[in-house]
Amino acid sequence: KTPAVKASSNFVFLFLPISPFSSEAVNKEDPTDAHRQNGFLTIRQYPPFDKVKKVALTTVSNQGVTMIEEGTMTKTEGTSGPILNFTPIYTRINDQLQGITPKKITRSFVRKGNRLIQTIAKETNGRKIKFKKVYNRIREFEFL
Repeated sequence: KTPAVKASSNFVFLFLPISPFSSEAVNKEDPTDAHRQNGFLTIRQYPPFDKVKKVALTTVSNQGVTMIEEGTMTKTEGTSGPILNFTPIYTRINDQLQGITPKKITRSFVRKGNRLIQTIAKETNGRKIKFKKVYNRIREFEFL
């Protein structure tokens, strides 16, 4: 049986095939302003009754944020791969960041050519903000 972490009515499945995840976003105007995330992406390969594949992303950042996000993986025309949509189900935030953290947040990732596009929608103090981050591939990995 696959071990799982229970969060509300959802389950994050652990120890399935995983892919390491790491990202670094550096401010072009201030290179010392860098946001780093490391973690693991899990894809439930054979959903029992669902037609949509479920995904989970577990990350830790250099800003003191630990998150477990769950969502779906869908395919869309005009993209170089699937779209991953995530909603946090568990968040642990550094005490100093508690006051400025958004109440609601969703993220999606889609690959277009050699770029990864991340779309973020968040709500803070009743204000909804949506923005994109574009990641460029900086290294090719050789697979076995």
